[in-house]
Amino acid sequence: GIIGSVHNFGAFVDFGAVKDGLIPLGELRYWNDGRVRRRGGAFPTAFDIVKVGQKMLVEIERVDTRRSRVSLSIVEEEQGNNYMTRKPRGYSCKNEFPALAA
Repeated sequence: GIIGSVHNFGAFVDFGAVKDGLIPLGELRYWNDGRVRRRGGAFPTAFDIVKVGQKMLVEIERVDTRRSRVSLSIVEEEQGNNYMTRKPRGYSCKNEFPALAA
């Protein structure tokens, strides 16, 4: 998908559905894992980690049809092979997020 907008709580991704899905800030920070650092050792914000228009390989983590929300997680492809890295077993990102932008 393509990052459509970035907010304090995460980033909305256009992944081909009617509504954009959200990658929560906790997921972005987990994926970032030290790639982007802020001065003074502060945690990076969503604005530091991703940019509007950036392409991301995502998968649907959770769908809430009652509240019309889609939560996404990031999947990485290693260059040179088809191996895909995923979060460790038992990892759960339980961030709540507001209604999806139209």
